[in-house]
Amino acid sequence: MVGTAETRSGERLRARRRQRMADEIELAALRLFAEHGVDAVTVDDIAASADISRRTFFRYFASKDDLLHGNPERQREVALEAVASAPQETTPHALVRRVLLALTADIEQRREALLLRRRIAEHAPNAMAQGQHRYSSLVDALIDAVATRTHTDPATSLRANVLVHAGLGAMQGAIRTWFASGTAGSLYDLAAEALDLIGLREQVED
Repeated sequence: MVGTAETRSGERLRARRRQRMADEIELAALRLFAEHGVDAVTVDDIAASADISRRTFFRYFASKDDLLHGNPERQREVALEAVASAPQETTPHALVRRVLLALTADIEQRREALLLRRRIAEHAPNAMAQGQHRYSSLVDALIDAVATRTHTDPATSLRANVLVHAGLGAMQGAIRTWFASGTAGSLYDLAAEALDLIGLREQVED
């Protein structure tokens, strides 16, 4: 048992180190994209800015385009961890709220990356739009999670689909408002307020 605990601890430590390195590479790339434009920046430029080799870069990302839209696997892991840690009695409304606020907290921790992506999107909207399919995979994962909790088919569960899409819409509305207000306040608090407005509160009677 001790060995197993030590193994899990070691795996978590390695995962955190890997994530820190990925975050550093991501920020280096986004800064370059924002300053010089996406097309003008090469993988070699990113590697040099992050003080790593080209070979190390490809251990973390398949291409420079992967850095434009964020890591979908990271978002998915944050979402699934929030689902896994939720008590079984959590209502579908509260579950969606829990997941979206976990995602918001993760986004806010990486505030600079979010602001840089905003700048890049203003100058390269087409490049940013190409990442829409990544967003779709996150939507599917959330719908699956809610459908599993309600013992329904994710493809035909109106509740799961509506709750997830409505929640994500509210979250996007909070992000847009946050940008428009100068990004001075708490994005997390704004997202929580937005979810309240559409009825995704801590507990809702089913």
